[in-house]
Amino acid sequence: ENGRPEHRLRAAQLRHYDDDGSTELQAPELTIYDPETPPWEVSSERGWVSADGDLVRLQGQVIITRAAGPTNRPVHILTSELRVEPDREYAETDEQVEIFSNEDWVRSVGAEVWFGEALRVKFLSNVRGRYELN
Repeated sequence: ENGRPEHRLRAAQLRHYDDDGSTELQAPELTIYDPETPPWEVSSERGWVSADGDLVRLQGQVIITRAAGPTNRPVHILTSELRVEPDREYAETDEQVEIFSNEDWVRSVGAEVWFGEALRVKFLSNVRGRYELN
């Protein structure tokens, strides 16, 4: 919309399969853009993309970062086996998740994440964390 990218997916190596239209990726890097905040940068060891591009599965160690901006804090997320729906700016995992922002942190098993100007995370189980008040 308006000539601005919404997201970009790059990889060191790509294998496309004609039989089902899916694509396998080595060292994928997904960037999710938001005009109000710095972009989200998502990387993993391996990945898979559905034929229609609506679903991206990131496998192995997954690292998600967003730099600080005028209205948001920096965020760093570590997990594995992440399912991403780029058009919805949504991701989920059933695996261990660690989120860091400045001195604050949260650990959980499983999470649903909505990227966007206001990050929203739903932690699914075994949640522990520390939040420092200023």
